[in-house]
Amino acid sequence: MAKNQVTSGAPDTVLWTNNTGSAVAAGAAVVLGATSSKKARVGVLLGRDVAQAGDVADGAQGVVAITECFELPKVSGAVIAQGESVNWDASNNACEDNAATPAAGDVAEFGMAHAAAGSGATTVQVWLDTPGTLS
Repeated sequence: MAKNQVTSGAPDTVLWTNNTGSAVAAGAAVVLGATSSKKARVGVLLGRDVAQAGDVADGAQGVVAITECFELPKVSGAVIAQGESVNWDASNNACEDNAATPAAGDVAEFGMAHAAAGSGATTVQVWLDTPGTLS
């Protein structure tokens, strides 16, 4: 289980190849299926495999959770209500409330807030439940 997983269930996972140009840390959010104006899924990198947490080097493969609830970074000032759909802000590598206008690379409404997160919160608990729309 990733350190930022909130629930204790076993998430559904997919194998992901890191083509970001740098290592990605376990627990980080990654965007899957990113093609212009299509559906994309935000998942959480568990590590090199389900049993081995750790960074995944550029060009290497890792396991990404696409279900369950994880604590993810949140954009400063965003106010997210419990049950609200959540956007992924690619430029800030953080969650944003769904009232924000998505910019290029953002994924709109990719998950649902498990708990409310006020303006001063730096994280939000998000259920990874549906693919969102890539801007």
